[in-house]
Amino acid sequence: MPEIFNNINALAYRLGCNKIPERWENIYDEAVEIYKKGENPLLRPEYYEELHQKYRVFENTLQYYKQAAEYISKNEDLSLFFCLLCRALRDRSTIQRDLASLSFPQAPEGEATLPYDMISALAICQSYPAFYEQMKAHNVPEDILDESLKIPERCVEINARRSNRPQLTSFEWYQHAYDGKLYRIGRLQLEFPLDMPGMYRVFESQNGEIVSLANIAVHRDGFALGSRGFEDEEGSFTASIEETDETYIGHPFDYYGYVSKDKVTLNKSEWSVKLTYGDKLVGLHIPPDEPFDHDIVEDTLRLSREFMEKCYPEYHYKAFFCGSWLLDHSLIDLLGRDANISKFSARFTTFGVKSAGLSPLNFVFLLPRDTKIEDLPENSRLQRILKKHYLDGKAIYDMHGVFF
Repeated sequence: MPEIFNNINALAYRLGCNKIPERWENIYDEAVEIYKKGENPLLRPEYYEELHQKYRVFENTLQYYKQAAEYISKNEDLSLFFCLLCRALRDRSTIQRDLASLSFPQAPEGEATLPYDMISALAICQSYPAFYEQMKAHNVPEDILDESLKIPERCVEINARRSNRPQLTSFEWYQHAYDGKLYRIGRLQLEFPLDMPGMYRVFESQNGEIVSLANIAVHRDGFALGSRGFEDEEGSFTASIEETDETYIGHPFDYYGYVSKDKVTLNKSEWSVKLTYGDKLVGLHIPPDEPFDHDIVEDTLRLSREFMEKCYPEYHYKAFFCGSWLLDHSLIDLLGRDANISKFSARFTTFGVKSAGLSPLNFVFLLPRDTKIEDLPENSRLQRILKKHYLDGKAIYDMHGVFF
């Protein structure tokens, strides 16, 4: 082992990592020992064969995992970084902060990109045995168990199909899969445990009317301050919720997620808190790998309720939650109420939150967010409608929403 391996900063420099979490210096020596002793099984290509035989996790991507593991195992720098990453992933309370201050190794010009693209996909594989045992302990049906274990692989497969570069993008997001918090049921992914954020509170009247009050910074035009087109702070205000012995007072959200400048007063004799900060939710996520048919989504929601009742009855959730550009109710106006997206969106009470307003570029046009609007393709009705919407100086915003 060269002496230079004893310096984490030198390793980062050789791999083109511009940022390394400061905390990793404390676990670096341990990672070096793991590497020296050859104790990381994920560096063996055969390990992925064994994982697949036991858990059926690599339906269409096994060759990518094996090829990447073989290359990494022959590269001392990459192998050591991989051992360090695997070791850091075991510290679940700090990993999100770690990843926020980490840049991954970059493939040198002319060198194969596969091992660099796949290094995070390989590292997350160490979570499979624990997640499998967790699901078995909760009597999760085999079809849901199989599909849930495949969630990271689906991302690798989609990227291989779209760009011919198999990789696990959005590694921070897939920490939920690592922690056993993501389940694939039908057309959707379920995320839990999940707590209600503090940016809004939902109230219900005695006759079933729903009103949501904001707890955010608001642009003078009513949308969440800092969003695309709502950056100017002049005339902005802070919407907060005031509670007295007899009332709740605050600024309500409207149908489109905007916040009213005028306050409303809800009398406790007529209104009760439906959702508040810390309440348990089940998150819904829409993977981009199948048609978004309304009937399939309806069936998925039915199965999801049954799944929660049978497998996790101890998790007393109060609502389903989603954070997505699909919840922007402007889409209902643009696409019509009969569109599948509109039917999904319409079921939600929505809240405008700070948003760059560029998610459709990723999920509809499959292009980077810095793509010029005039260069967007027009290969489908949805693409044509959204392109015109953006050319008109408007945007589709990521929204939060709930339904019961």
